[in-house]
Amino acid sequence: MEDLIPLINKLQSVFKTTGMEEIKLPQIVVVGAQSSGKSSVLESLVKKSFLPRGTGIVTRCPIILQLNQIKEASKKGKHDSKGPDEWCRFSKTPEKTYTDFDEVRHAIEDLQVEMAGDKKGISMEPIILEVFFPNVIDLTVVNLPGIVKIALDGQPWDIEEQVHNLITNYINNESAIILAVSAANADIATSESIKIANKVDPNGNRTIAVVTKLDLMDKGTDAANVLTGEIIKVKLGIIGVINRSQQDINNNTSMEEALRKEEEILRKTYPQIHGIGSPYLAKRLNQILTDHIHQNLPALIRRIAQLSEKCESDLHCLGREISTDAKDCSWLIMETTLQFVKNFREIVHFRPIDVLDDEADLFAVSVNGSFKKLREEIVTDEKSIDTLQIMKALKNTQNFEGFASIEQVFKTIVKKQIMLMASPAIHCAQEVHDLLSLTANKCFEDPRLKYLNRMIKGVVDDLLDDQLKHTITGINEYIKLQTGMIFSSDEVFVRLLTEVLTQRKMNWKSLLMA
Repeated sequence: MEDLIPLINKLQSVFKTTGMEEIKLPQIVVVGAQSSGKSSVLESLVKKSFLPRGTGIVTRCPIILQLNQIKEASKKGKHDSKGPDEWCRFSKTPEKTYTDFDEVRHAIEDLQVEMAGDKKGISMEPIILEVFFPNVIDLTVVNLPGIVKIALDGQPWDIEEQVHNLITNYINNESAIILAVSAANADIATSESIKIANKVDPNGNRTIAVVTKLDLMDKGTDAANVLTGEIIKVKLGIIGVINRSQQDINNNTSMEEALRKEEEILRKTYPQIHGIGSPYLAKRLNQILTDHIHQNLPALIRRIAQLSEKCESDLHCLGREISTDAKDCSWLIMETTLQFVKNFREIVHFRPIDVLDDEADLFAVSVNGSFKKLREEIVTDEKSIDTLQIMKALKNTQNFEGFASIEQVFKTIVKKQIMLMASPAIHCAQEVHDLLSLTANKCFEDPRLKYLNRMIKGVVDDLLDDQLKHTITGINEYIKLQTGMIFSSDEVFVRLLTEVLTQRKMNWKSLLMA
């Protein structure tokens, strides 16, 4: 059981690295308004001052704090008994370790600027800080930005909504324990952390409340009725703590001294209440998280097994491992490119191959459909010449003696009809171009070589685009060529023209006399 929390910490780091966010791991999420004492509560758990401080939103992204108790002869995970007793590292840069906690604070500030910008906005991306101490209790805690109600100068206008969405995203997770922090010197009934916790956990089954600043209450008042659960109901308990004051921080009062003062004040002020103070809070959180992990363990194991099986299946589909040897890589690139050319050629030549099933047949049907549509557009063009247009052309070409130039009318009308063929022909060429481009995408499906896939596809698209330009130029030149000389003596042409005139019950004489 004692290894459950370190195991979850490792899984959390792995999932954040691999992007497998769909697994919701058990963790404690700290929620509270600005200046409610969230950071001080976390520092009391670590017994070190390491979190950024100041006014406004100081915590600008989720900080996942993983506390790991160092067992004897396992420092730094290298069994180096000469290494430091207390150290930490960020999951983003695991090769670098910190023993100076002022450096840790500056590193957190720099990471927040990197992820949330140098203004006063926030980021959803978390910072994972692993702490390895011999005197901490194994724990995973997520510190979130403080709840705000209005945007201050320099903050986004919707900062309240952004923070609310960030908090809700974490505490909606059914595997999360909500640690709602409220200050004792404010009315607990107006606590924003309790309010947002009640919204997602109305029965209080996974909420634990922490009341801070017990030493700052008005004289003659105390928080006994709050700590005993008379005012708010949460099933995981209500624990009171006393944080280091700003004066303590300015005076560099040690954590040990602050904890000693806390114990003294609480024993004097609340002697009747058991289970109070920062040391008890750490033990209680460890117990709650361990029990919660144990409760969620069967479902977690099943989910990990499912994902593991899926990953194994994906690895099997990927095939053999790609060697990093230059000679092997060159051979693989050549082999892959040749296979792409073979697959593309088989489809375009309408010869189906087994590995591509019916892709070639589909391509053939699609291309034939484009040409069929082109033929129908040319033959049944709604813009075909009609009788009224012929009569209008004859009248417009009459000379001063009243005779119309039949040859000129004929050439003008026929040339116009020939020019109408250009648009559907170019559209057909574009459709075939798009089909070829789509086919190229289906000829390369090795997920291991995505970059090579993009490179080959880019070259093919460039070639197809270039050939489309030449094809369009060729169509336009061919149409222009056909309008330069009309072979009216062609027997087929004369027969078709006669049939058209006959169908319309007209002859050349009727046209002239119109």
